Amino acid sequence: MRPETEAWWQKAGDDWLVDSDYDFVIVSPDFAGKRFVDRAVEVSYLWEADAGLEALCYTPEEFRRKARQISIVAEAIRTGIELVQEASTNEEPVTASPRDT
Repeated sequence: MRPETEAWWQKAGDDWLVDSDYDFVIVSPDFAGKRFVDRAVEVSYLWEADAGLEALCYTPEEFRRKARQISIVAEAIRTGIELVQEASTNEEPVTASPRDT
């Protein structure tokens, strides 16, 4: 699995604790044809940190659709930190729907 498009880290709010987990939205065309739960399992095998991981894994198409809805994806776009964005994509950047901002 190689995320080729984007990875977002959902920042913890004021309620962050030492034992809080990491929340990521990972977008990759490699997720196509895989069940949603299987994607997270695949990513969890790559996770080496002691802290927990919550990975929401989407294809680029699913991510664009979720970005236009009231969703965790839209919230991550609005308040999270974009960690990776490949320069090879010719697509427009994804932004949250105006109703979510």
